[in-house]
Amino acid sequence: MATISEQLKQWAIQFSNDRGIEKDGIQREIAEAETRLALLNARLVEVEESRLRQSTFIPERDGVYQCPRCWIRTGTASALKPVAIGVVVDREIDQFVCSTCGFDEGFDV
Repeated sequence: MATISEQLKQWAIQFSNDRGIEKDGIQREIAEAETRLALLNARLVEVEESRLRQSTFIPERDGVYQCPRCWIRTGTASALKPVAIGVVVDREIDQFVCSTCGFDEGFDV
């Protein structure tokens, strides 16, 4: 039969092993949080850069209207294609769509 001191040492070993398992879990959580933080920082840089592009947006290039969403989000000049001309509540509307991002808007003319 083990002495009380030996039994207490066994308990200490068990508690220490349990803490080791807990440590592994915490390290995994930290690694996941660091990955998430890196992704959020990358998105923040992307958002900040896109806000700077607003001042350089050119709505029309060579007679072709450009998509504001594509320019702001990615800096890409994408043509808007006219899809409809109509009248809505006594207003003439020209409808345009971007085949790159799906921006779809009607404009008073």
